[in-house]
Amino acid sequence: MRPVRDALMLLVACAVVLVAASPAGAQKPKAERPTYTLGEKWVRNDGAFDLIRIDNDLYIFSSGESREVHLTKDLMVAKVVRYGRVLLEFDPPPKLAWPLEVGKRGKSKSTWRSPYSYGPSEFKGTATWKVEAYEDVETPAGTFKAFRIAFVIEGTGEREARYQDRPKYYGYWSKSIPGGPPALEQDKREFEFWYAPELRQLVKADSKNLGSIDFQVVAVDRPEAVSLQVALLEPKDQARVTMEEVEVTGKVTTGKWVERITVTLNGEEVAAFDERAKPQKERPLSLPLKLREGKNVLIVTALEAGGETRQEARTLFYDKPAPPAPAPPPAPVLKPAIPAPPPAVAATPAPAPPSAPAKPPEQPVAPPPSPARPVKPPEPELPKVAPAPAPAVPPTVIAKPAPPSVPAPAAPAPAPPPVAALPPLQVTVSSPRDQARVEQETVALAGLVSGGKGISRVAITLNGVEVSRQQERAPQPALAVNLPLKLREGQNILVITATEADGRIHQEVRTVHYEKLVPLTVAFRYPQDGAQVAQESSVVAAVVTSSKGVAKVSVLLNGKEIHQQAERAPQRSLLVTVPVTLRDGPNVLAVSASEPDGTLRQEIRTVIYDKPKEVAVAVPPPPPPAPVHDRWAVVIGAGRYESPDIPKLRYTVPDAEAIYQTLIGPGGFKKEHVLLLTDKTEKKPTLRNVRWALGTFLSRSAKKDDTVVIFFAGHGAPEVDPRGIERDGLAKYLVPIDADPDDLYSTALPMDELQTIFARIEAERVVAFLDACYSGAAGGRTFTSKRTRASHVDDLFLERLTRSKGRAIVTASRTTEVSIELPELGHGIFTYYLVQGLKGAADLNRDGIVMLQELYEYVEQEVSKKSRAVGGNQHPVMKGELEGVLPLMRVK
Repeated sequence: MRPVRDALMLLVACAVVLVAASPAGAQKPKAERPTYTLGEKWVRNDGAFDLIRIDNDLYIFSSGESREVHLTKDLMVAKVVRYGRVLLEFDPPPKLAWPLEVGKRGKSKSTWRSPYSYGPSEFKGTATWKVEAYEDVETPAGTFKAFRIAFVIEGTGEREARYQDRPKYYGYWSKSIPGGPPALEQDKREFEFWYAPELRQLVKADSKNLGSIDFQVVAVDRPEAVSLQVALLEPKDQARVTMEEVEVTGKVTTGKWVERITVTLNGEEVAAFDERAKPQKERPLSLPLKLREGKNVLIVTALEAGGETRQEARTLFYDKPAPPAPAPPPAPVLKPAIPAPPPAVAATPAPAPPSAPAKPPEQPVAPPPSPARPVKPPEPELPKVAPAPAPAVPPTVIAKPAPPSVPAPAAPAPAPPPVAALPPLQVTVSSPRDQARVEQETVALAGLVSGGKGISRVAITLNGVEVSRQQERAPQPALAVNLPLKLREGQNILVITATEADGRIHQEVRTVHYEKLVPLTVAFRYPQDGAQVAQESSVVAAVVTSSKGVAKVSVLLNGKEIHQQAERAPQRSLLVTVPVTLRDGPNVLAVSASEPDGTLRQEIRTVIYDKPKEVAVAVPPPPPPAPVHDRWAVVIGAGRYESPDIPKLRYTVPDAEAIYQTLIGPGGFKKEHVLLLTDKTEKKPTLRNVRWALGTFLSRSAKKDDTVVIFFAGHGAPEVDPRGIERDGLAKYLVPIDADPDDLYSTALPMDELQTIFARIEAERVVAFLDACYSGAAGGRTFTSKRTRASHVDDLFLERLTRSKGRAIVTASRTTEVSIELPELGHGIFTYYLVQGLKGAADLNRDGIVMLQELYEYVEQEVSKKSRAVGGNQHPVMKGELEGVLPLMRVK
């Protein structure tokens, strides 16, 4: 029986192993529901869609051509709109249960509507969905792993009577074919869509009878992922210090999670931080270090989730101060000489008279003193600063017996010959040089370690990973270091660590930048050459790359330029996405790019638009609704600037928050129509986000009859403008939090660009309130770079910005003044009275409405008065012209 039992146990064990190793035992792929913020961009074959607002738990994406796609927070389609007309709608939208897993399914009741489709235009039914597979899906943007979700809505036979006899219509949004519609079940609609967890978005949709819902992602436009970075503010590299202890300050940032940070000094770990228990994307650094005399090498190594490492190194020199010289001894204080009897002497061996030597010295008594033997006073020429030697007397024989003679000391033994001191250990690196920039992936390390008490070990690390180690049993006087190194793109930290025979460690660091050589290339992502499309709305998507930087890109449609962008700071890679409207028949698309040196490159594609045939004429659609006068706003507060050379502002964020609350509160602005960017919001006031808010959010949201309000609180700054356009020779900028004060041209928003932004906004009434100044003077919301000296600043740029009708700018001060912040108000003076005016204090005629002109008059008067009261000089200025009066707020 025992052999049988053993065999059965063996079979069971094998079965368990097979089950564990089988794919069925593997963990199923799963995707959590994503969340989006304003500015999310999906580049599809039917347009480039930006998330312009989040309204009633719906994500509203707009392509800027009056085309919108409304998605639920579960990413189910709620509505598709074009030119204000609903092409397709689910009411209520079907519900999708997250997280996604293969096999998951669900159902819900919904009503489907499509006024411009063939077949029933509306029916009620049951919507069912199922996650069919996790598979590769091909799109023009690439191949991605995605969940395929099948969706079906089947009608119950119930529909509104007004749609019973509606004639069929086959428009461009349906999948009609010449000669008639495809076969169709009357009350059934089906489609599939794919969700890619890697991209956090839907990448494809395909339907059997819902043409308006079909799309493919043709490019991925996302901000570059925040790579792992170690930024050390102090100490500076190659610094020489005279203090033994220094403070290390800085931070580690990443787009993932920081797992571990280690700090080494001269090859020995002095601090380690395990961040896995509380992962975070930004970890500040602050710790003291005790240096050794001479050269010190500090290395900070960060590890992020996924195993990526990043290092930053500093070389410091501690010059130990010399000990202070000993103070000279104090000069002795001479006491008055007291006469003393001279010692008894005799010319013959006979003893001296007994009375002389036996008589003790007389003690001082009250005057008059008793008579004493006359004593010769001390010579007046004797020195008084140093103890005087005994008075010179003629050589005589002293009565006191002479001490016994001491034999002379023996001559010292001869000293041994001096031993030459050992030369200090040196690590010499001839290649690569520090801060070298190379265009090849592999570089040669050549160096020599010599001196000291003998070298027992040499280790080489690249970006925190050991790539070589030489271990010697017997310490060597010198070791050569020669090996090839494979670099990663960007910054590389090379560390050579040498250990002496007594265990003392020496390090040498080199930083090498690998800049991969990439020729100017234009790569079309969409459309394909010779493609035939059935929709007039499309998009051009291309990636332009160059290691020299891309200076300019233009897009042409049928020989006419429809888009141009010039990069002030040429980028190595640039994604170009431009919506286009095709004409019937062939269309020629061209993308041209140039490098800073003028090198050009152009790629051309031909696309054929087959306009669908209309088989039957539908009942004319109802007239569009009367335009609604809506209001939109972007409110920005920048205070905590990333650069230590830009002064931080205390009240700009409270200013922006006060304006925001006033607009959505008593102002009656819809909350989803007001975009707030501050240091505290999820979307920070960086240059990219400020441009998106002003140039994309407003241009794709505000319509012709709407009103737009822009508010900015932060630094303004001047910089020398070599173009010669400005009379004062200075370009003016609004400064985002990520600006570089010594390169405002590339990192800040030029006031000239506001003219372009104003032109992009369709609304006929745009007002901008700027609580910033441009004088560059100290003490206000302005600064100047070290290379700029602003002696006189004029306001010609404001006049230029407001030449177009319907555009007005109200600034906090004149160009030569500063914008003041007051702790007693908790705000800038300008914003404080701006808020008070909007709340009703500026309703000068008491009609219950605050007009722009009323608001300006009130703010100008109050700000001027308050600034004088605190010893300042600030006068708000308004430039521009609006037709008629502009009501801003209704006073309740």
